[in-house]
Amino acid sequence: MKKETNTLKTKLRDGYLNTMLGVIARTLCAMSKFDATLQKELEGVPENFILQMKVLPNVASMSVQKNSKGQLDYLGKEPNKGQKANVVIAIKHPELAFLVFSFQENNAQAFARNRTIIEGDLSMAMRMIRCISHLEVYILPKAAAKKALKRYPAISFLEKTRTAAKIYGHLTLDLLPGKTT
Repeated sequence: MKKETNTLKTKLRDGYLNTMLGVIARTLCAMSKFDATLQKELEGVPENFILQMKVLPNVASMSVQKNSKGQLDYLGKEPNKGQKANVVIAIKHPELAFLVFSFQENNAQAFARNRTIIEGDLSMAMRMIRCISHLEVYILPKAAAKKALKRYPAISFLEKTRTAAKIYGHLTLDLLPGKTT
């Protein structure tokens, strides 16, 4: 990779990556409150488990934690002070991350091409990637989701729309000040 200069293009790309990781983290947390498939996948994840995804070198990051209700809580860019992520999925370079988050390359391709670093339990990392892939089916337009995923499931437009509405409804409630959930 060539050395990057601090250009507008770099700043826009890095802002996009931060936004995408934030959207993925927050919508994943919202979906964990109601989606049976996601909840079943999370059953195998221990309580207080922390996943962190990041783009190296320190470009973008997000962290989520499984709570006692079996749902995910958004922690922000980093785990809370004194906590360490159980699994860290890091993409080696912002240009490589942009390929994934602009849906030019799916997660499986990025992993196969050695563009990611996984620290921690590989089986837990793969479980969390399955959770994110399940989320992408519903929050991305079908054309983008087909590019982002290895296989696009057979779901109706109505099911996709209903689930997306639930995700964004829960997300909106989570973002309200003074929320109690």
